[in-house]
Amino acid sequence: MHPALSIIVFTITSGLGYGWVAISVFLELSGLAPAGDPGARALSGGLALALITLGLLCSTAHLANPRNAWRSVLRIRTSWLSREAVLALAFYPVFVAYLAAMPGGGLAAMLGWLSVIVALGTILCTAMIYACLRTIRQWRTPLTPFNFLTMALALGGLCELVFRSFSGAPVDVASTLVMSFMLLAFAGKLAYYLSLGLPPAQGIGAATGLRMATVRLLDVGHTAGTFLTDEFGFQISRALLITLRLICLVTGFVIPALIVARLSAPPLLVLGLLLALLGSLVERWLFFAEAQHVVRLYHGQQET
Repeated sequence: MHPALSIIVFTITSGLGYGWVAISVFLELSGLAPAGDPGARALSGGLALALITLGLLCSTAHLANPRNAWRSVLRIRTSWLSREAVLALAFYPVFVAYLAAMPGGGLAAMLGWLSVIVALGTILCTAMIYACLRTIRQWRTPLTPFNFLTMALALGGLCELVFRSFSGAPVDVASTLVMSFMLLAFAGKLAYYLSLGLPPAQGIGAATGLRMATVRLLDVGHTAGTFLTDEFGFQISRALLITLRLICLVTGFVIPALIVARLSAPPLLVLGLLLALLGSLVERWLFFAEAQHVVRLYHGQQET
């Protein structure tokens, strides 16, 4: 698929924001590592909301007519996109009410756990928009929602860790949680790349349903590129692909995990966060660039 910058930024920033909320609220309500200062709690929540809002605004740039974005909530029974939009809108009043509630009260706890559920549900819906597509084998895998969730929690956890290191809040439990999600995200991404290295699951015979003999395309029906060939496939060299995968794994997971494991000083944690964001950008670009829609089989590409 053609990697659209607006969608790349949307999935990373909104996922980071939701992951940050989930981690910070969990640490607060579980009693493992309370934030302590109400002002710091409100500031971290506000920053997370700003990232979520930035991501949602970027997502509208992918629409042909952004003024029709409101229509995305109309198909909640059948569309993961509609479910994502509904949960994203529902998250705001729930989380703002949690921030405004008195810390330690029953109402705050209820709103906090509901915020975590809605945040994780929104990330899951975003991932399922891609994982539900049978026409793209690179996305049609349980690893897609797993990677979206673990990467969002790892990035969000890193933001929480950086914020705590500067505000003076305890970081031991938070660092352990971040390390756990980073290891899970690394394992999931590595498994995803290894699965893509397997022989193609589809060919032009499978696409047409004709399996009794060898099928080959005689005429693609056009002499130049079309919207389908431009938007539903992306050519990338094998050498560049391997290089970018290594960059993603090393900068997105390995180096940040080593920095977190050493409980480094705040400036180094910031560096780890920046490297993780760089790795995430590469990862999300590859997520789209490597995806090959089955429709390309009818336009000259014999394998996906």
